[in-house]
Amino acid sequence: MSITIDHKKLNSRSSDIRKLLAPLSKNNNSVSARVAISHKGSILFSAFGGTSPINTNHNDWYFKTHNDDYKGAYFEVWLEKNNNYVLEKAYFKLMLIERNNHKEILSLHIDPSERDNKYKMGPHIHLITSIDNVSKAHFSLNLSDLTQILNSYDNFKAAYTNALIMINEEIILK
Repeated sequence: MSITIDHKKLNSRSSDIRKLLAPLSKNNNSVSARVAISHKGSILFSAFGGTSPINTNHNDWYFKTHNDDYKGAYFEVWLEKNNNYVLEKAYFKLMLIERNNHKEILSLHIDPSERDNKYKMGPHIHLITSIDNVSKAHFSLNLSDLTQILNSYDNFKAAYTNALIMINEEIILK
């Protein structure tokens, strides 16, 4: 089981990420993405708002959402395998902006290579709180459909898109 794409699909990831995140972003088109790191068969794409960041640390790249109280961050890592690329992880973070500081409040992850934890393999949510057990918990969104999601890029994309829509409708737009 792996979410696999070919080289042609990998080359369109920046555009696909922009489309994935556009519904969350201010003005529906204020988010872009590009390769942030490419090293020995590992490629990391990251999203950003505005002009392309000079800072090479993708953890500092953010984009504005519809709601000025929140901003988002997104990155994904693909590993080269047998002339294709396998998704290692995709991470979305939602930050609350308070007095020019931002604090992560929720994240949506998928870690397909984490075979020893069924809750982490598919799309799952982390709630960021001061309660350690809660922040470390993986709230799986598609456990009953895990095999289908991990066997198809299109199924992964649909599940992840639906989770982002839920975050947008239940938090950002309220």
